[in-house]
Amino acid sequence: MVEMAELQTKVILVGLGGATCSGKTTLAKHLKNILPGSVIVHQDVGQFLLKTPEEMLPINNGYQDWDAPNHAIDYPRLSKFMKQVKDTGSIPIDHISHDHLNKQTDLPIEPECHQRLTERFRAMQDQIKERDNINIVWGLIDGFLLYWNQEVIDQLDVRFLLRVPLKTLESRRKARQVYITAKGDTWVDPPDYWEKIVLPAYLDAHREIFEGGDAEKGGLTRKVKELILIEPEKEDQAMSMTDIVERCCEELHQFVSTEGSSKNTEDMCWTNENVSNTLETDGGPFPVRNKSVFLQTSPLAIGWRYKGYLPEPLSDSGSPSSSPSTTTSTVTSIILMAQVIVVGGGLAGLSAAHTLLERGANVLLLDKQGFMGGNSTKATSGINGAGTQTQQEAGIPDNAKIFFEDTKKSARELARDDLIRVLTGRSGDAVNWLQDKFALDLSKVARLGGHSQPRTHRGNAQFPGMVITYAQMERLEDLAVSQPDRVKIYKKARVTKLIKDESGAVTGIEYVRNGKTETAHGPVVLATGGYAADFTGGDSLLKKHRPEYYDLPTTNGDHCTGDGQKIAMAIGASAIDLEKVQVHPTGLVDPNEPDAKVKFLAAEALRGVGGLLLDKNGDRFVDELQHRDYVTGKIWENGKYPIRLILNGQASSEIEWHCKHYVGRGLMKRFDSGEALAKEMGVTPEHLKKTFDTYNAGVRAKKDPFGKKKYFSSGEWSMNDYFNVAIMTPVLHYTMGGLEIDPESRVIGTDGKPIPGLFAAGEVAGGVHGANRLGGSSLLGCVVFGRVSGDSAAAYLLQATSAIVEKAGGRLSSLAGQLESKPASSSAPSQPAATNVPAHSSSATKEFTAADVAKHNKKDDIWVIVNGQVLDVTSFLPDHPGGEKAIILYAGRDATEEFNMLHDPKVIPRYAPDAVIGTVKK
Repeated sequence: MVEMAELQTKVILVGLGGATCSGKTTLAKHLKNILPGSVIVHQDVGQFLLKTPEEMLPINNGYQDWDAPNHAIDYPRLSKFMKQVKDTGSIPIDHISHDHLNKQTDLPIEPECHQRLTERFRAMQDQIKERDNINIVWGLIDGFLLYWNQEVIDQLDVRFLLRVPLKTLESRRKARQVYITAKGDTWVDPPDYWEKIVLPAYLDAHREIFEGGDAEKGGLTRKVKELILIEPEKEDQAMSMTDIVERCCEELHQFVSTEGSSKNTEDMCWTNENVSNTLETDGGPFPVRNKSVFLQTSPLAIGWRYKGYLPEPLSDSGSPSSSPSTTTSTVTSIILMAQVIVVGGGLAGLSAAHTLLERGANVLLLDKQGFMGGNSTKATSGINGAGTQTQQEAGIPDNAKIFFEDTKKSARELARDDLIRVLTGRSGDAVNWLQDKFALDLSKVARLGGHSQPRTHRGNAQFPGMVITYAQMERLEDLAVSQPDRVKIYKKARVTKLIKDESGAVTGIEYVRNGKTETAHGPVVLATGGYAADFTGGDSLLKKHRPEYYDLPTTNGDHCTGDGQKIAMAIGASAIDLEKVQVHPTGLVDPNEPDAKVKFLAAEALRGVGGLLLDKNGDRFVDELQHRDYVTGKIWENGKYPIRLILNGQASSEIEWHCKHYVGRGLMKRFDSGEALAKEMGVTPEHLKKTFDTYNAGVRAKKDPFGKKKYFSSGEWSMNDYFNVAIMTPVLHYTMGGLEIDPESRVIGTDGKPIPGLFAAGEVAGGVHGANRLGGSSLLGCVVFGRVSGDSAAAYLLQATSAIVEKAGGRLSSLAGQLESKPASSSAPSQPAATNVPAHSSSATKEFTAADVAKHNKKDDIWVIVNGQVLDVTSFLPDHPGGEKAIILYAGRDATEEFNMLHDPKVIPRYAPDAVIGTVKK
């Protein structure tokens, strides 16, 4: 065991002030990613707002003035908070911010700059730690009224003020669509709010800071000592975010180099004199050295870094197995808070994992399948987003408020405004994040049923759900290989139980892997999906809450059995709206297997581009773009089966890739004329022509007999056209019910309070979509609440570790020495490879003819040809995320065209290299 020197921790508080929309919050986030052991504190969070009660705020220019400096901030409380941070080196447990729900303009800095500065500060802090036994923690205080109150000013060690031209501030503020307030509510500026409230308040607050009260051009007065003004050197110049970050980092480095590492260490550091030598526990006195053992891991940073000081394997109780009586959960919880556990490797879980890594937390992700991706890989229509880059480029007048109204209308009586605000308010940022971080093509936008604007994004090829999910999945798997200390992925690991401590907080999980029951510890994000394939029998949520749907076919994989809901409800989680199960109107019927329990979904986009639904008589009976449950109801009410979805030539060309894919799978047929289609349907050509003519007339008059109000690019319907046609049936598709969550993705208990340490995202969470989900909002909910849960879990990791330090009374010390001689528990999980991704292997050199391959066409012996390679996929069949049927369809055949329509060629060497047994003989 390495002998540790006693560390002192020094907190440096950095003020980042400036007007609204000046870039200070973006600057704070860049600095947090550069400065080791840093945390952001936002001045405008609920606990610091409103020195004056809300009902007594002054009315200025017709509006309640929330920005007036003498009313807006509770400065004594803010000052006390800052002093507590300096004194203890930790964020108080009751500090909650909603700023992570807000969208800031994406202003990246140059990668070279980020890398260089990160390395520079890491080297500097390592040097100080080694030389002076001082661990520096940075508190970045972001506020629009930082320099009004002298007591607050005095608490700051370094003071920056960003000055931006007023016209620029005005344009940025007015471009802001929505803002999540300190209470978690949505705020939209009333008309003229900038001119009447925001600007006057800014000028008033900074009048004494600038000479002559000129906040735009005046020089600095002596009001704020050592205030550093960040602005362009010349009036006609602009500063990039890279320039701003460079300048601030230079000042911070200079501060530490000249005075920061030695100044006021008695006031700003913990020393050995501050702690005692024992910690009273339920098991008796626990010998300790110094709580700086734990502070070395930077409790202000999100995520713990062990650096070999503490052994990881622990028993179920969290203590070394040979001495269970000498520790308690208070002590061991600190040890175990090394990671956040994400259960489920679909889009919600992956989005949570990437967000946690962005916030500095370590991640353990478990998936009960042998292949990640979940139902998200099957999503065919796209992902919704309002106010996205793509929409702006296309001139689509959409925003979060319009999207909110559409979603609330769809959710009907079960609408949760607080959750819908998060879903729609962060939708544009979610789409932009996917495009920017993962370089995804989401350049095509369609308007689906229930939407008043085109906002469902997809690319030019392949199913969008697969493209989006695979991009995140592959990135995470790469990180698990390159940074195994940050990311671990366990596949075929079924979580069976949530572990709680005596206070009721979730502290870990039990899971079964390789036939063994093991445990893992940390806060938990559940992202296990819904229960639309929960045909498990006795404990089936589907059978219990919607027995009349139990015998319907489903589009869901066999993993969608409500596992997350069940294990959370078992520890007291509240579940809501479990009877709200969405039956999608357009499941694809395979003519060769019409009674199959699992069916492929016909993308909502097929109707979005103008597809028509006709009954067996060749008649329309519904507005195809109504909400899903409405269309399903009309299908059942009509009852004239089979129901067909028909696309004419122009509609087919809009979504050509989908049609080609469905035709290749035998789920859709192409007809070269209306007469051929009429013959297939068993109706006369005259009757089909009448149906087309009636629809065309309604389009021209903008008056549809079934209430359709929006018409698309399908053009005139003519018998002299080609058509793509598929038979449809209603299918179980999505479960709106699930675990009750709040806007921060915290799971609510049956007592109405959040369960500490437990979060949920994606379909496992209920209430987000109300009584009915809009098409395109499934992927969106996964990304948005995946990111929200990641943010919240990372913040909880920080707060929980800080709280544990406080709970221990500041007397934690040489736990490492106590644990050094203790053997690991036998129940501790063995350390697996970072991920189940196999190493790249060279293809086998044996050659086979197409006739050889054709002989292997049974479920227990399947070969296929892909891109000239021969694959034996028999053993891969159960793990295929698209289900066994998708492979069996091509047994003994060349599946190259269909494979390439769905997959990137690197999928085989990455995920199934052992399946390659040879090549096709030419």
